[in-house]
Amino acid sequence: MDRGLRVLADSEDAGVCLVEDSPHRTIHMFNHLEYDRGTLADEYRRDGSVHLPARYFPGDNPSQPPRNSWRSHAHLLFGNWINEIYQTTPFDFTAIGRAPTSALIRDGDKP
Repeated sequence: MDRGLRVLADSEDAGVCLVEDSPHRTIHMFNHLEYDRGTLADEYRRDGSVHLPARYFPGDNPSQPPRNSWRSHAHLLFGNWINEIYQTTPFDFTAIGRAPTSALIRDGDKP
């Protein structure tokens, strides 16, 4: 059944990351790109997780401080998201919500 959902980003390791729901004009993020370098380490230690976060600690050693290798990608994603909102919000505020304006769907793409 087609519910109008489109996966925009995923990986074999992390699964689905970003999904567009065109009929409801929403985007859903399933990862935490807003995390600081040590946030996941704090959660790992607090929860006593048995699963070490993949490729998070150098050499998979939780005694080593993690590197924040995702910061530039997070900034790019959030910058693009703000730009998408700016570019697709009509100047006539009464038109908001009446017609899909998503620049995420390009000519020839299926929602």
